[in-house]
Amino acid sequence: GNSGDRKTTASQIAAVERRRAEVGHMRMGR
Repeated sequence: GNSGDRKTTASQIAAVERRRAEVGHMRMGR
């Protein structure tokens, strides 16, 4: 089960990082 949890976590982290990056760019542009 650890493998599955780890995979899910990595996917979620990647999505969050991408979102944060987009927000950061928008803020910087502003």
